[in-house]
Parts: sequence; structure tokens; C-alpha cells
Amino acid sequence: MLLYPVFAQDYGSVEFVENKGQWDPQVRLSAKTTAGAIFLHNNGFTILQHNPQEFAVLTEAMHERSLAKDAVLGASILHSHAYRVAFIGANPAATILPDKAQPTYNN
Repeated sequence: MLLYPVFAQDYGSVEFVENKGQWDPQVRLSAKTTAGAIFLHNNGFTILQHNPQEFAVLTEAMHERSLAKDAVLGASILHSHAYRVAFIGANPAATILPDKAQPTYNN
């Protein structure tokens, strides 16, 4: 049962980024979503979903330049769920082929 509504537009145009040491070595590719992320592994994937309302409040506070920012960040709770799917019998040495290069740089 999903506790937070997931809308199709949240996953409509995700851009996967190759893991070049910035995440756990099990992660091959990652993509940000509106309030979470998708992580691809050799044998499956993980979906991270934050509570959208709580995430929006924290995101706004992180970009705010006021004294209220510290109060909001210190008192906030972010409820999240991570769903890990592992495919039984998956090829542990599967090859991931990039579809198209993006003109952006991630660091």
C-alpha cells in the first residue's frame, strides 16, 4: 500500500545519471523524481518516495534566506519509504547501455 500518492507525471521524464563513485557501489544509475529518487542495481531497483508535502516544506526552507529557515529545518520531520525490488535469477553482470547523452553536467 502506498502511503503517498504517486502521480504518473512524477516519473514521466526521468534522467538517469551514471554512478561514478557518488553513491553506494551497488547503484549503477540514479534519477531524481519530484519527491524522491530511483536507483538501478545489477539485479533490480529501489524507489525512494518522500512525503510530498513535508518534502516541499523542507525544500522551500533550504532555499530560504531567513532566520526562520533554521527553525523550520530543526523542527521538521520527513517521512519516507524505500521499496527495493530484486529480480530472482537476474544476470549480476548485466550491461547497461546509455540511450542518449544529455548536454548537462552532474557533480
